[in-house]
Amino acid sequence: MNIKTGASLIFFSGSIVCAGVAQQAFFSQMQTHRIASADRIIWTQEGPGNSGMCDLVRYHPVLPDTAFLSPDMGGNYQTDNNGHSWFDARNYDGDSGFGRQREVWYSHSNTDVGLALGGSHLRVTTDRGQSWAIVLNCPWYELDSDGTDRSSWKSKVSAVTIDPGDHNVWYVGAGNHRHGQLWSSSMKEATAANPQGDSSEISGKIWKTVDGGTHWAEVSNGIDPAAQFCRIQVNPNNSQQIFAASNYGLYRSDNGGDSWINIGSGKLPNNTVISLDLYDDGNGSTVVYVIDQVRYFPSGSTTTNSGGVYRSIDLGETWQQINGNLYLDINRLGWIVGDGYYNYLAKWFETDKAVVQSLYPDKPVDALQPVQLLRVDPSAPDTVYIGLGDPQGLLASFGMGPLWKTSDGGGTWMMVTRGYGPAFANDAEFWSARGNPVNQNMVWNHEPFNQQWGSSYPQRTMRSFDVNSRGDVMLISGHCTLVSTNRAETFEQIDEFYTPAGNLVGRGNSNLPGESMKQDPRLRPGELYLGSGEHRLWKTTLDDMNGRVAMKQLPTMDTVSAIALHPNDTDTVFVTSYRQAHANEIWRSTDGGSTFSKWGDATAATYQMETRSLLIDPVNPQYFYFGIRRRAASDWDKEGGFYYSSDGGRTFAPRNIGLPANPRVNKIEWDPRDPTYQSMFIAVEGAAFDVPEASNGGLYHSVNRGQTWTEITIDPEVDGVNEVKIDQSGRIWITAGYRNSNTGGLWYSDDYGITWEKTFVSPLTECVDVSPFDSNLVVVTVGNLQKNPGLYLSEDRGRTWTKNNRSVSINWRIRDVEFSIHDPTTLWLACVGAGFFKGTYIPYQTVHFSDMQDLGDVAAAGAITQVGGSTIISASGSDLWNTADEGFFASQSWSGDCDIRVRVAEVESVNEWSKGGVMIRETQDADAANVAVIVRPDGRVSMQWRISAGAASSYVGTVGDSGSIKSVRLIRSGDRFSGYYSTDGFSWTLIAEQTVSMTADVFAGLAVTSHNDGQLCEAVFNNAVIQNPPSDRLTGRISGSNLVLQWDSTSIAENYTLYSCTNLAEAEWISVSNYPGVDASLTFSEKMDRSQRFFKVERN
Repeated sequence: MNIKTGASLIFFSGSIVCAGVAQQAFFSQMQTHRIASADRIIWTQEGPGNSGMCDLVRYHPVLPDTAFLSPDMGGNYQTDNNGHSWFDARNYDGDSGFGRQREVWYSHSNTDVGLALGGSHLRVTTDRGQSWAIVLNCPWYELDSDGTDRSSWKSKVSAVTIDPGDHNVWYVGAGNHRHGQLWSSSMKEATAANPQGDSSEISGKIWKTVDGGTHWAEVSNGIDPAAQFCRIQVNPNNSQQIFAASNYGLYRSDNGGDSWINIGSGKLPNNTVISLDLYDDGNGSTVVYVIDQVRYFPSGSTTTNSGGVYRSIDLGETWQQINGNLYLDINRLGWIVGDGYYNYLAKWFETDKAVVQSLYPDKPVDALQPVQLLRVDPSAPDTVYIGLGDPQGLLASFGMGPLWKTSDGGGTWMMVTRGYGPAFANDAEFWSARGNPVNQNMVWNHEPFNQQWGSSYPQRTMRSFDVNSRGDVMLISGHCTLVSTNRAETFEQIDEFYTPAGNLVGRGNSNLPGESMKQDPRLRPGELYLGSGEHRLWKTTLDDMNGRVAMKQLPTMDTVSAIALHPNDTDTVFVTSYRQAHANEIWRSTDGGSTFSKWGDATAATYQMETRSLLIDPVNPQYFYFGIRRRAASDWDKEGGFYYSSDGGRTFAPRNIGLPANPRVNKIEWDPRDPTYQSMFIAVEGAAFDVPEASNGGLYHSVNRGQTWTEITIDPEVDGVNEVKIDQSGRIWITAGYRNSNTGGLWYSDDYGITWEKTFVSPLTECVDVSPFDSNLVVVTVGNLQKNPGLYLSEDRGRTWTKNNRSVSINWRIRDVEFSIHDPTTLWLACVGAGFFKGTYIPYQTVHFSDMQDLGDVAAAGAITQVGGSTIISASGSDLWNTADEGFFASQSWSGDCDIRVRVAEVESVNEWSKGGVMIRETQDADAANVAVIVRPDGRVSMQWRISAGAASSYVGTVGDSGSIKSVRLIRSGDRFSGYYSTDGFSWTLIAEQTVSMTADVFAGLAVTSHNDGQLCEAVFNNAVIQNPPSDRLTGRISGSNLVLQWDSTSIAENYTLYSCTNLAEAEWISVSNYPGVDASLTFSEKMDRSQRFFKVERN
């Protein structure tokens, strides 16, 4: 009697997503409809935390512990406990559309409503970030037929807000003037000659809706046609008054947007507004703060400046400059400040650094840092923070950073982010004179990746920060998320926890480029190596904590794309790279990863040659091999393909005779027929739109260590192979397809490439693996720009498939997936932009039927077989209908009430009325009384019954959408029979209830008919369950932000205990609380995060 909740949906456990449609229809549906994930594999993001640049952090204005985080690789996360843990805000069954966001804005008046703005698509949440939906038919869209924007990758809008008093009133501003995101903004290339930056495809427009996005009106009267907006805010004390900050002025409307006036004109010195915020004093007054663009001007042998931070206490009628002591004497600061000052001037004046050094040799004593971010502390009057948003060396500012704070309205400012203490100590005289502390006050995660030289100030500063309603500050600096709960006195990282041994455990917000994985049977169970982009090599450490895997970082080059262990010594580990520092090298460790050093040169890369599938010959370990998957344009003059070493990995050379031109080798597999390991297969990828030098690929074989290659003929539609896998039975599996291709999928051969069968269809099928414990278990992944990207599982050797993305935050960028070689229920996954995941496989339940027979006088005998987790029934028969049945029935004898359910993976389309499903019948006679819930080949579901022996049959239906996968369920309670179907495998829809008198002793099982007697119809079933029905039916629903659990108590005199667990495989049930039977319900007011949660209730 269990139910499961994940975010805002209620799921019943115990059965899985079901199909009543031939598998080919499933593949067709993959291209056109969103498919829901099953719970065959439960994934947990293991980390490491953050580990990449994040574009945006936004606190909820009312709920101080809720914050939204938008990393730059496409994942979006939310915390409801101020960073103690994070959950994925993306739809794991969605596509790549909900990537990096430009702005997120939550409502004051309805805490569940929020808006998220990408380059064009506007999304809305009505459940406080648990799910997001595209707002359709927005006026700036290039409308597609479904109301979305067919060119959503373009930057068309850059500001959004919600009226604090009405969650249905929204404003959206045009342009690409992204607040705080300078690296992708139209202001990125602003110069003295062009201070307003680049133009935008759409500008000069603001749109308003008063009904939550259903209808829109343009409200742009009085706005400069070139204006691009970075921030829009509604006066919390006057909903008719709106402020809009743009590169062509600060605008105010006093009539709900009907008209606008430029209130910065003639008042702000530059009137190019970079940031805006409002302070509500709680007594009806609003204070307006802005950053006016800092500009520099020649002044003899030095420079002067204008702009900075301004405040208005009369809604923009007058302005006060509050730069205070922000001005810096560059002569008193470390060399890197002066160097950065001249770099900035060179960009601003559009000349060389040497030129500005010559023209302006005198460094100013009153230099003003250009700042991009401003936020008022909502809990403290006169407390304002400003920051530098220049993380990638854009030369848009200079000096130390990233965050300044004033507590007196701008009279004095303090540098409150001191990420490297020695840099401040070097300039202690300067800082002490200002009363500014010099101690380091930031505790970083494992590797913040701040750019720093010697003891200078870090130069990779900050991408975003925000302040919540109680004054906490959260910011992104380098590759680290930090929070201060003491008003910026100190900052602590909130990306990871540490075990007592000092190993890392992620919190769920990884932005890591997961690249590669390496298991070895000689390592301890659960121990493996994990290669990453930008954050080196990791090794799991087995001291897990908080339900997540612990790991430690190893000292390799920045990016690790391939890993190998020496055949004779597991402490000897080799790694190769392909980008950043040491991209061309191979490194070695002889102490299990504790230390590494350069071993040799793997490639001749100057920028990027992507190494994959590093192998060492187990018999003759002087032979090393790897493939080159792709090359950067600057390395096209170097040869790619298959690489070979005969000196133990010191030097490598290509061996491409017989391969196509410019081969892209992604995977190498030993030929198991050759004990000398001289023979191997390689997967050569096909052409791709973003790799212009590539030609067609395929599957190739060599018997001489790659000296020559022979192509294996597969199928005319296969023009490239992405991966190859040979399982323990000798079956070869290959994946194919690429972005913008129309063909692709998974093929297999049982005769080493002589004949092939296609068993999975998707235009871009990438990874493949087979369980070493059960060759019936196969996984594949589907890549980007597909309707249903992610991971698919077959439990019957490729015959039927289910999608299994639950909790995989970036489902379209899975780099690798592997079954554990130690544990038959564990999988591992590497994901670009979300780090590493551990999956727990929950096997199908298998019913062993005691009675298996044909019903009626059929023309062809039926049969039943079981393959892995599937039950396959072949049946003839004219129909399960009328006064007597013909078909096949596999059953168990049962006494009393009964609950039978099953996933119908496929019903072969012998006839449109072919049927397969669950049935309870009084006897095994053809004319027996019975009740059934059946699925037809097109996926439609019906409930049918015969009330007595020999009576005519009746039915209710047909229900359910055609083409989708179905589960069916039948519950007997006395003479009452209830039929259900499910499209997600958890939440059940009642078809009908029918009274049919039967004896206590019945037969319950699976029934199939072909509806074409003499021709066999094959139906595939998974996860058949026959059990006693729950005495109290546990149900769940979402009410606002709360989860409401209810159950039908049969006796008010009894008490109940409610239990919860997060992993059905481990089934560690924890008592939630006891409840009296008279009040058989519970409302959770706590916010449900995205981790799986299961519930059950038991009588005491």
